[in-house]
Amino acid sequence: MSKESVLDTFSILAEDEEIILTRIQESEFEKYKEVLCDNITFSGMKLLLQNPEYVKSLFEDLLQDEGFYCSIWRKKNKIFCGYCGVKKIGVGRPELAIELLKAMQGQGIGTRAIHLLMAVYMRENEFEYFRCRVASDNYVSQHLFEKLGAIPNGISTLFGDNKKIQKLIEDKNKHLIDEKMRRTAEKFGVEPQKLLSHILEYKLVTD
Repeated sequence: MSKESVLDTFSILAEDEEIILTRIQESEFEKYKEVLCDNITFSGMKLLLQNPEYVKSLFEDLLQDEGFYCSIWRKKNKIFCGYCGVKKIGVGRPELAIELLKAMQGQGIGTRAIHLLMAVYMRENEFEYFRCRVASDNYVSQHLFEKLGAIPNGISTLFGDNKKIQKLIEDKNKHLIDEKMRRTAEKFGVEPQKLLSHILEYKLVTD
């Protein structure tokens, strides 16, 4: 399917003068994988992504009715930018997610996409506040959500209660702790090494 025909085929959910959101499609798996691989720097997530079945399961989760995920397109040239979504609809604290291709970052696309996504979601749903989970070294997304007014709200692990794997990840990647990570750890009130096996959680309250 050509880029020109994509937006004629998929119904537009929301748009502004720069971007368009469409409901994510099963045919977009390769685009999703490209965005995922383009952005993963978090060591714990890299370990999980070595399993192709795990990557496929992540994408299939995006297609489930309990979630609400959108592809992000540039309006002027219909180029794919990334995706954003709400992980589980109808809950009191829905979780926002967004990933952009690196080439599309730093241009205000992420902020526009989240604003559109929240507007669409809030029209149909009542909730307490949005959750936003971000990798500890994904400073682009941290800045994006903080710019939207999100505040630190703890950390969460990718590995459940498996303390052995958490310690393995922390011990193996101690060399990755730098001044930026130390400042982030201080902001979230945790020891820096915990950010090697956990991801950050923000709270975003809407008016």
